[in-house]
Amino acid sequence: MIARPAGAAGEWYETLVKELAPGDLLYISNTDRTKVTHVIMWVGHCAESPDGVPLVIDSTGGQIKDSSGHAIPCGIHLRPFKEGSWYHHSFSHAHRWVK
Repeated sequence: MIARPAGAAGEWYETLVKELAPGDLLYISNTDRTKVTHVIMWVGHCAESPDGVPLVIDSTGGQIKDSSGHAIPCGIHLRPFKEGSWYHHSFSHAHRWVK
């Protein structure tokens, strides 16, 4: 298990990104961090966005935008894992199933 690093989210983004590997499952918690509500898969820099942001696979709605500012439609798509994003702030922990 990869635990949420200690400290404010802005202090550990780079550390987390360096620790994650493609295929890791990232668990996303609700706003008050009382339960996991969502799971996404880390793609990382295997297929980074044009602006260098690591990616995840998710099926979330159309609120998340790509590097050109266009809304990514609902359904399974690659989405950016930006520093300061909902994914970043809501990250709870991750599991790596294959070593």
